[in-house]
Amino acid sequence: MKKHILLLVFLTSIGVGVPLLNGQSVGINNPSPDPSAILDITTTEKGVLIPRLTLAQRDAIPNPAQGLLVFISSDTSFHYYTGTQWESLSAPILQVTGGVAYTAGVGIEINGDQIINLGDADPNDDVQINSSAEGDLGGVFPDPLVVGIQGRPIENTEPTDGQVLKWDGVAWTPANDNAGDASYEAGEGIQIEGTQIRNLGDLDPTDDLLIGTQAEGDLSGNLPQAQVTGIQGRPVENAEPTDGQVL
Repeated sequence: MKKHILLLVFLTSIGVGVPLLNGQSVGINNPSPDPSAILDITTTEKGVLIPRLTLAQRDAIPNPAQGLLVFISSDTSFHYYTGTQWESLSAPILQVTGGVAYTAGVGIEINGDQIINLGDADPNDDVQINSSAEGDLGGVFPDPLVVGIQGRPIENTEPTDGQVLKWDGVAWTPANDNAGDASYEAGEGIQIEGTQIRNLGDLDPTDDLLIGTQAEGDLSGNLPQAQVTGIQGRPVENAEPTDGQVL
């Protein structure tokens, strides 16, 4: 009872219509609050001011209740908590056949039954016409020039017919291709006739083992059909072994 009296005195002192307690309904400037409302405010001069927060302050609310309403000053819109996440009341809703509702996300505008693409959500990360080329490219887009290869510069010199790019220790530079002008000298066992290079064969045939060469050491007979007549210099008798015998 004391609380009700204090509330009555406070509201009277600030010039607000006395709330009338009627069951579970409270009326401000309204002697007959609607029974379906917990609070029924009647006025033609003022509004209800919802708590104004930043996004950081909104996100810092511990355990927000489902249906909690706040006003976000940064995007000047009301946000409510669905029970799992915050949603903006300013996002238009598109209702389609089947009862599925769609809200406008980033880069989308819903106008009646029309969905509008608002364009690039972040143009700051685009390569645009006249954007400066970097890395191995120079100039501007869409007509850049190759000024390097894997970070190594290409000298900007007009090449002549048949020239190639050669590395001079500092940059790739147009130069003549001398690969076709190279001269070769025939070494041992090689013969060069015009543009043909020939192998003259074995440089020392006297150290070759040929078919019919006499086998020696633990072998006897002629190559390649030699026979083992010893093992590590110890002779093996040429006698027919019987079952179970060993060397």
